Amino acid sequence: MLIRPVLLLLTVLMCVVASGQAATGPKELAEKLNTDRSVQGSDEEKAWPVLAEYLQSLPPMPDGAMAPINEIWPGMDGWPQAVAWASQQDGLAEAVNDASDRLKLGLPYGRSAVTPESLSAGLFIDLGQDGVVMRPKFPYLKGFDRLTQWIAVESNRLIEEGKVEEGVDLLIDGIFLMRLVSDREFLYEKSWGMQRLIDLLEVLRDVMYRNTDNISAELLNRISLKDMPAIRPDRARLFIPEHDRLVCQVFLENAFHEVHGGDSRNFPRIYTDLQARSEPLSRFGARRRWESLYEGHDSLKSSLERLDHVYDDWWRRWRVNPQSAMGKAILAELSQFETINPARFAAMLVAIRDMQGLFELRDDLVFEVNAAATSAGLAAYLVDRGVYPREMRMTYGISTSKVFDQDIHDPDFSAFKYRVRDQRKPVDVGTIRVWIEPGIGLLYSVGRDGFDGIGKSHLAVDSDGDLIIWPPPDTLVRLQSASSPEK
Repeated sequence: MLIRPVLLLLTVLMCVVASGQAATGPKELAEKLNTDRSVQGSDEEKAWPVLAEYLQSLPPMPDGAMAPINEIWPGMDGWPQAVAWASQQDGLAEAVNDASDRLKLGLPYGRSAVTPESLSAGLFIDLGQDGVVMRPKFPYLKGFDRLTQWIAVESNRLIEEGKVEEGVDLLIDGIFLMRLVSDREFLYEKSWGMQRLIDLLEVLRDVMYRNTDNISAELLNRISLKDMPAIRPDRARLFIPEHDRLVCQVFLENAFHEVHGGDSRNFPRIYTDLQARSEPLSRFGARRRWESLYEGHDSLKSSLERLDHVYDDWWRRWRVNPQSAMGKAILAELSQFETINPARFAAMLVAIRDMQGLFELRDDLVFEVNAAATSAGLAAYLVDRGVYPREMRMTYGISTSKVFDQDIHDPDFSAFKYRVRDQRKPVDVGTIRVWIEPGIGLLYSVGRDGFDGIGKSHLAVDSDGDLIIWPPPDTLVRLQSASSPEK
């Protein structure tokens, strides 16, 4: 007879404990994030302790020389100012070299996790203030933006001075450093690192083409057969980030009661603040919207279960072999994220973003690694023998690896297309026409439409049409522009 009253009492106690549970603040969230393997470990394993001091004092690139990383080259406007800026950073090249050999970036999360000097320089990850967790911000990446610009300028400066191997090695160090950033556990960080890695790989192809007469075959072979294979952007070594999931859990737990569903006080306030931070003008309408959504929103338990399903599905998609029949079938299905009910799980959609863009970015990165490796091997063959090979298979096992001569845009994942021009031929790079001289080896991808356009034009990576790899199309445009009568 006492069983029902005891069960009732236990239920009441559970509700009281759940409703009175302290909210997770930025400090508690940072402690949880900083137990991850991407942060844990000795300083000898981490790049951050090596770089922090230099990033604190690295000034922005001069306004007159400011340019995106993949547009930095000695013929650009403001090059003398860029060189003067780069040459003043004593010891930075050695620091980049040291940091690139470490196992992880190792920057901890949260304001209180970095030194006062790094905090005042904006080199930290912001998880919120005054006890309130907000969507993370990453101001430290501005410092890394300056660093990658410096690497692009300084490597070109060294090569221009005749220190070719030193300049190329600095560029390779920068590539491996961005690979460490690509292992970070927030979607924004990882995407940023992967995009900068792509940018530096484009700079590498530009440098190799413009300096083919000065780079040794040994160095080009090393890039093709050793450096590029070590990047490993494949599904077995580059993983989807998990920290956005943890932050989403914190938002949900702070806004919900454990037993009864949404907390009528916390739920609208937390999600109104989240939406208003990214859309300031929406604050007034957002409050009313979230008060309305609270009534029909699924419980904490259901929300957390759906969050797990979303991430489990992303992991499943990330790991499949896209060339297999099973992989193609899985990737053709709608993802768990795409099938989320926007009313019942609105709180999740504010805290996490669709990772489809990361899948596409990984494809772009794999493409760039394959393109850089194959280009370096093609250039090594040219330097060693004085002519381009008639067929790419003549380079296999000598200066290129067949594993990296693979076009991920090709429906059958075949090798890149390759042709040696026997006469002068035009190539349209966007709206600009450039020329390929006789005897030049033309390496290209069929692009995302999977159709071989015979390398007559080069379009943007995210467009349909061929993608010229070698000679680098933007380099051809720059060199042609620099040699035109107007110049």
